[in-house]
Amino acid sequence: MPAIPDATRRVPIALGILLALVIGAFFLIPPAYRKNKVYRAHKVIAALPGELERQDWRAAGNRVRLALSLAPMDPDVQRAVATFCTKLESPFALQYW
Repeated sequence: MPAIPDATRRVPIALGILLALVIGAFFLIPPAYRKNKVYRAHKVIAALPGELERQDWRAAGNRVRLALSLAPMDPDVQRAVATFCTKLESPFALQYW
C-alpha cells in the first residue's frame, strides 16, 4: 500500500479546524457584541447624574441618545432616560417609567 504524503493528510485537518473556528465565531461573536454594547451604554449613563446636577441639558441629552442607540431595551438605560425626561418635565417620561 502506497504511503499517503504528509501534506495530503494535513489539508483535511486544517480545513476541519478552520471550519470549527468559523462555526464557533458564528455563534460566539453576536452575544459578545451585544454585551459590549450594553457595557458601553452603562459607561455612557454613568456620567449622567453629574450632568443633570449641573443642568448641562445638551450633554445629558447626547448621553441619553447614545445610550438609547446602544442598548434600547436595557432597564438601566430606560431608567436613565426616564430620569432625564422627568428632570425636563417632559410628558415622554411616562412611557419610560
